[in-house]
Amino acid sequence: MQRSMVAVRTCPECGSRLGSGTLGFVTYLGGPRWYRKRTTLALGGQNVVPKPLGGMVWIDGFRCEKCRLLLLHY
Repeated sequence: MQRSMVAVRTCPECGSRLGSGTLGFVTYLGGPRWYRKRTTLALGGQNVVPKPLGGMVWIDGFRCEKCRLLLLHY
């Protein structure tokens, strides 16, 4: 991981140990966006990280496989 992350050790839902990693996805039309609710055409939203030049975004975080919960640092 590229930067120091606050040590999160357990899932806030079930208490299981969280695995650290990086969420990566391809984005050629724009960077990752946060929406308060789902929209039909995915319009609006707030940029979470800047749009990359190469089309790949990496966000460090933690994952609980049991609860399917992601905790991301952006």
